[in-house]
Amino acid sequence: MEIIWQVLLPVVVTISLGFVYARIAKVDLKPIAHVSLYILTPALVFSSLLKTSISVKDVWDILVFSLLLAASLAVLAGVLGKFAGLSSSKRSAIQLSTVFMNGANYGLPVVLFALGEAGFARAVIFVIIQTFLMYSLGVYFAAGGYSNGNRAIKAITRMPTFYAAIAALALRMLPVSVPEGPLRAISLLGEASIPVVLLLLGMQLAYTRVSKVGKEITLTVLLRLIVSPLIAMLLVYLLGIDELTGKVLIIESAMPTAVIASLLAVEFNREADLVSSNVFVTTILSLITVSLLLYFII
Repeated sequence: MEIIWQVLLPVVVTISLGFVYARIAKVDLKPIAHVSLYILTPALVFSSLLKTSISVKDVWDILVFSLLLAASLAVLAGVLGKFAGLSSSKRSAIQLSTVFMNGANYGLPVVLFALGEAGFARAVIFVIIQTFLMYSLGVYFAAGGYSNGNRAIKAITRMPTFYAAIAALALRMLPVSVPEGPLRAISLLGEASIPVVLLLLGMQLAYTRVSKVGKEITLTVLLRLIVSPLIAMLLVYLLGIDELTGKVLIIESAMPTAVIASLLAVEFNREADLVSSNVFVTTILSLITVSLLLYFII
């Protein structure tokens, strides 16, 4: 139980502060998000990957796991949505809400607090793969069956974290080392990333519209918070993934609906209120489900 308080209490408190502050101050999130995206998070990714060992096998395991998890959840959400008598638009919204989790703003801090930098490095690889899937498969769901593959590639290549990861992995393979001074500066910026992304998540939730809870949200909650980590456990076992990487993937798979899913739903007019509600409800309920998960696997 102590590990749960050590891991989740800092997360909950920081998210709550961001939520309350945004409600009071009406904050413009764009500058904060840009600082986090373009400076702080890349610094954290670079310093963590540079310091921590991660093998080609780990990367391959994470890739295969991610693809199988996404496919399993997409099929389940589609079949169960049709069985529940939902329209194709709502089924797509549930797939969008179910397949993609908040592995960055929420998952990375939880993994870092629970499993340290070695676990965090693996979580970074998972998040990069998830981002590629979000801007390919996610756009397909949001657009109701149409996706431009070039969009996924462009989205990834615009991510500073992608270049930070490539740079760190390249430096690990070269017989050179980063001077202590610049590395300390990068590490210092990276340390600021965690509280900022958690505050930002709280602020984003403060501006989220919530509709009436119905069978659509209930189905999303069950798939995203309960079925997803159960599938993850099965995949980790079947793929023979090592203990540390397995724990990272199970924790990440239990995260609530990704905030960016609601942005895609707005852009493509795909049940935006439903997807935003899924983000809010799964985030709140995840405090319970993630606590239970950490209790059993950490």
